[in-house]
Amino acid sequence: MNATASSTIRRTRQLGAELRVAKVVRETDDTVSLCFDVPRELADEFAYKAGQFITIRVPAGDTGYARSYSLSSAPGIDDLLTITIKRAAGGRASGWLVENAQIGMTFRVLPPSGVFTVSDDARDLLLIAAGSGVTPVFSILKSALQSGSGRVTVVTSHRTPADAIFLTELSELQAAHPGRLTVISRYTATDGRLTAEQLALLTEGINWQDAFICGPEKFMSAARIALRADPSRRVHLEEFTSLEGDPFELEEVVTDSATAMPAQVHLDGQTHDIDWPPESTLVDVLLSRGVRVPYSCREGDCGSCISKLTQGRVEMACTDALEEEDIEDGYILACQARPLGGPLRVDF
Repeated sequence: MNATASSTIRRTRQLGAELRVAKVVRETDDTVSLCFDVPRELADEFAYKAGQFITIRVPAGDTGYARSYSLSSAPGIDDLLTITIKRAAGGRASGWLVENAQIGMTFRVLPPSGVFTVSDDARDLLLIAAGSGVTPVFSILKSALQSGSGRVTVVTSHRTPADAIFLTELSELQAAHPGRLTVISRYTATDGRLTAEQLALLTEGINWQDAFICGPEKFMSAARIALRADPSRRVHLEEFTSLEGDPFELEEVVTDSATAMPAQVHLDGQTHDIDWPPESTLVDVLLSRGVRVPYSCREGDCGSCISKLTQGRVEMACTDALEEEDIEDGYILACQARPLGGPLRVDF
């Protein structure tokens, strides 16, 4: 291809913003909450839903690590944007944060993202969490009790009461909402690990319409089996994977490429008409144009950028966050999608 046919220019810029730690809370011996002060000019960019997460750059090791942590704060309830981190076995980033994070430190942070959120706050909820998996569950719980009208049941599993994150806060919420909130606490040191059979017995007879599960992979698998398939109910799992690249660095796309394809993107009630170069992903193109598009890992793992292709054809290097039926129904990962045939239309 000659220079006149394609003159795509690429330049690099940093994504996210520097946020200051305003408060550090020691939750347990190996768990801390970091509370960030969001400047007024960034309030819209860092607006979030209960159950979402943020990705931060942890200044550990030679180059630092990008890690995603669930928000334990709830919008409209907590003044500070808060994540809660538990030291993972061998975790270089989590270990550094638990040992070193202090008030006044600043971290590079990407805007909140994630689809582990409640879409209908009138439905009855079942929240199941193990270990640090209680973090997004706690965010969802606080929001549901304030803004929702349904009943909520929380099942938590920790090693001992001393390891139980938000133990006091959950007890206080249960006392404040005796007719709506039930909390069931289990401890592996005395009760053993929760199996699918035990979870089935614990949740038998509980009326719920949406279940949210977060914790270690085997725990979530057991919980999913325990709840069984039921078309009248929805089960949501929160899964994190280690980030391989640098999500804070964007290779901007500035192009007048003759091969770019016309695309129409519908996002947050607005329509964006763009030229989509075949070598660029949709997320990168939109970010380069200053469009606030949902994204996080940009590696096809988290599912934050799921959208629906209603016209045109795309290819995706990774589809890990999608099920086969999702792909058949036209859903794509905007961080992986590159155009094959246009014109294209994508709805977020």
